[in-house]
Amino acid sequence: MRLLVYTNASADDKGIRQRLQRENVAIVTDETVCDAALICLDGQEDMFETLSNVCRRSTYPVIALGYQEPANDYEEVRCLEMGADDYVRAGTSVAVLILRLQRMLRLYAGVSGAFHYWRGFLDLEDRQDYEWQGETLGLTGKEYYLFRLLLQNKEQMVLSEKMMEEIWQRKDGTEKDVLNTMIRKLRKKLTGIPFRIENCYGRGYALKYDGSNCNV
Repeated sequence: MRLLVYTNASADDKGIRQRLQRENVAIVTDETVCDAALICLDGQEDMFETLSNVCRRSTYPVIALGYQEPANDYEEVRCLEMGADDYVRAGTSVAVLILRLQRMLRLYAGVSGAFHYWRGFLDLEDRQDYEWQGETLGLTGKEYYLFRLLLQNKEQMVLSEKMMEEIWQRKDGTEKDVLNTMIRKLRKKLTGIPFRIENCYGRGYALKYDGSNCNV
């Protein structure tokens, strides 16, 4: 997701930006390439003006982030009346904020149904594929279930035998060459994404996150 973040120039906005970037949200400054916009309110009138201006010209989802707790109903009502697609209350976790943004992106794209989000990946369950930064991985049916198994056990080893049993319903390991081939294909589809599939001493595989390779 490429997110345009608006904050008061005099405010310390590094906190929200850094937390979003840790979840692999790309912070951009050009609205011609953004997927959505986040307006961080600060209790002042100028950010309401910014929200109004962005809503008037936007062709993408716009979400307003509340200024302070406890919740201010006036602030929420005003933002929605100005045209914000959603309002997220102050103190909401980044994980929930991202899910709300992703939900809006899906609604704008005409996509409905359940999905799961983890560190930049969207599980497109209805399509049996995963999405990263707006681009699908283009997985086949068995690749999808194999990658889903790795994500469900993220950062942990999944035994090859378990993969064979769950994906191919085989327990004797006679098709490990098929598993190895599919792992190679998955690795290729993860090129340029800060995740890698590690071979764990020939016993199985683990999906690891490597922020040093993040290109967002």
